[in-house]
Amino acid sequence: MNRFLLLFVSFCFLTSALAQQSRNEEFSVRVQTRSGAKNAREHNTWTATVVDKNGRQRFQLSKEIAFDVQFPFLSVADNGACIVISSFDGVIEFYGATGTLSKTLLPFGKRTAEYEQNIKCSAAGSKAALLYSSPHDERSSLLMTDLDGNELWRATLKGKQAGEVFLSSDAKFVAAGSYTFSEKILRMTEVFDVSGKAVRSFSFLFRQADIADDGRVLLAEREKVLFASLSNNHNGVQWNAAGANQVITSARIVGNFSAIVVETGNLPKGKLVYQNPSLVVFNKHGKEIARTKLNSSSPSPAQLTIGHRELKLSTPSAQGTLSLASLK
Repeated sequence: MNRFLLLFVSFCFLTSALAQQSRNEEFSVRVQTRSGAKNAREHNTWTATVVDKNGRQRFQLSKEIAFDVQFPFLSVADNGACIVISSFDGVIEFYGATGTLSKTLLPFGKRTAEYEQNIKCSAAGSKAALLYSSPHDERSSLLMTDLDGNELWRATLKGKQAGEVFLSSDAKFVAAGSYTFSEKILRMTEVFDVSGKAVRSFSFLFRQADIADDGRVLLAEREKVLFASLSNNHNGVQWNAAGANQVITSARIVGNFSAIVVETGNLPKGKLVYQNPSLVVFNKHGKEIARTKLNSSSPSPAQLTIGHRELKLSTPSAQGTLSLASLK
């Protein structure tokens, strides 16, 4: 497998993993799948169990999935509500905090199901941001709703294909990425405020993002990061990971700092493995000020935990910490 495909697989796994936990970390989702269906007479199964931070089950959702269709994608909100997305069928389902279906949206209308359809979701507070694109549409679209699926506002993006979407933890800003294939790939991220007004745009397509209360913006691609701000027109500062197969697997703004996890992605014996994660900390200006590294290997990305006094990087076999008080 070539390097591009390796990184693509890596981030597909990462995106799915991050969406399994609510922004406030009060709720998480355990997904189980059973595959093996070979024809239209057989089905795969998908089961999602919503649990609170103490591991108590809130409710469970289960679906039969056709043999040639992708499994659904689920995003859990801060109150335990869930949004289940089936891009192939073009269906968005809103489930309340007790598991009751409240609304179904069909953003593409009653069109023929297609693998090229794309729907992404980011939920925070009492809102959900939905980014979607279809090969039949000239531009990708951004839709803001409440957790019952009621439309608050919508916007048309500059790019044709939908990238990723990120709703800030206070639900005041949303970053939406899109891209267009022409003579070269045109990549962009557009940021909107709580009313749907366009605030800033960047020539950068993110896989992960964070937006601070003071308007600082952190956008992370596979191998590079952009540090920028909504309060000025400066293009921002970029930082690039070094080394072969380096992948950025986590990116967060923490107080006056930004924390990024960089790992090496390899495929020994055909299975994806994350190796030797590094926690890298930057100041407000995008300058690296601290770093710690773990000598470990894991089938899943390292976990970044943010406490009141420290940042902790951990894998099943190792962990390291950085004191927030020591950072300047």
